[in-house]
Parts: sequence; structure tokens; C-alpha cells
Amino acid sequence: MPGPEKGHDAALDRPPHLTAQSQRHVNVIFLLIAASTVVAVLFLAAFTWAVRSGQFDDDRSPGVRILGDAKPAPSAEQPSTTNPNA
Repeated sequence: MPGPEKGHDAALDRPPHLTAQSQRHVNVIFLLIAASTVVAVLFLAAFTWAVRSGQFDDDRSPGVRILGDAKPAPSAEQPSTTNPNA
């Protein structure tokens, strides 16, 4: 196999999809896929913990319960509903 000729650029022998710049882009894509997978697993673990610990058991009644807890005391200014003449 003959050696490289004088003035011959070795980068021209590589296919265009294997240049150093495209290799960096591929490495960044793999890094981003790995990072997003880790974040997704963390969110899934947090959601699973929240469901198992009862965070979503009753999300409607606490907001409604306050409306019917106690009846307000009648004030002196309100007329009585009983008929004193009866």
C-alpha cells in the first residue's frame, strides 16, 4: 500500500459523514438523549412516589369541605324567623 502523496489531504479520504465536526454533533446528540432519559426517569420516580404516598388521594373535598364546616352564628340585627304573635 503506497503512503500518502506529498500535498495529499487525509481528510479527503474520509466520507463526509465521518468528519470531526459531524462526530462532535453525534456525540452531543448521544449526550442529550442520555440526559433527557435521566430526567424522565427522575420525573417518573417522583410521580410514582407521590402516587404511592397518597398525594393524589383526595384532591376535591378539602376545597369544598371549608364551605360546610360551620354555620355562622345569627347576628342580632337579623329579624327572627319565629312569629312572636303565634
